[in-house]
Amino acid sequence: MDRSAGTGRLYLDGIARTQTPLGAGDCQHQGPVNVGWFTNSTGFYFKGVLDEVRIENGTRSSNWIWATTTTVVSNATLASYSAVTQQSPALSLSAGASGLQAAWPSSGVGFALYTATNLASPVAWSALTNQPVWTNTQWQINLPGDPSATRFYRLESR
Repeated sequence: MDRSAGTGRLYLDGIARTQTPLGAGDCQHQGPVNVGWFTNSTGFYFKGVLDEVRIENGTRSSNWIWATTTTVVSNATLASYSAVTQQSPALSLSAGASGLQAAWPSSGVGFALYTATNLASPVAWSALTNQPVWTNTQWQINLPGDPSATRFYRLESR
């Protein structure tokens, strides 16, 4: 929709499918957004399925619409993706004033600390419920204190 020009176009798979621009000069300036039908008394409904709808500030060219469609439909044509590999940061344990404390470097954003009482298969890892705190350029978390229990810890990407 180009409100200033009072026109609109429909695209299918990046290709303009309207014979002539749709009249859109009577669009409401405020009100709820209704996609696929006019809310006035005309009763015009879109017949079909919409799998992607965008509402943006500004008018896009037909070339821009084609490029975004091609990127989604055949992404190897315009873009290439590589696997994201995030190395697990080193986990260190130390004695703190109130018990053990686990810490890992600042690069470990998005990791959570898990614990288990034994490593026999299948291992039942449980997430610690207390959240890590950013202190002295590293993530730190106070560990539950039970000196009689054996505990194993690991960092896992969320």
